[in-house]
Amino acid sequence: FAFLLYPTVSPAKSSEIHLLLNWMIDNHQTIETTLKDSNPSTLVPTIFTLTEIWKRRDGALSGEVSPLILKALIADPYTTLLLLSKQPLSFDNWLDELEGMAFTAYDTNDKAGLETLRVDVMQSLRSISEANEGKLTLMASQLINRLSHIEIRDIH
Repeated sequence: FAFLLYPTVSPAKSSEIHLLLNWMIDNHQTIETTLKDSNPSTLVPTIFTLTEIWKRRDGALSGEVSPLILKALIADPYTTLLLLSKQPLSFDNWLDELEGMAFTAYDTNDKAGLETLRVDVMQSLRSISEANEGKLTLMASQLINRLSHIEIRDIH
């Protein structure tokens, strides 16, 4: 019964994450445009797909999807937090790794954009953090608190 003690990722799950990751990489510019447009018919499926990738992330994948999740939080904070709320432990872990994964400037020109992203996410989450949305209010407050203490790392 060793197979019960040592679960592995099924080939189907592995193929699924590769499919999602390839979609994200191949459509990165389109995803960013969709997140700026705020058209619900394309925004919600995009956020759903990004959160599915986020749920299955590992170290490298987290660095790829985290900036897009932050942009999704600006575009539609309620929907994004609602989908992230299904994985509370993963959300807590993400908060811990967020600074290094999403707020490292690899080029001098990136620093101002990352600072704008940080401030815009906090502003977007304020309406939820001040509302009575239970778990979502707590998550928004936790994320605002984390973002308020993040400093953009500059490595170039």
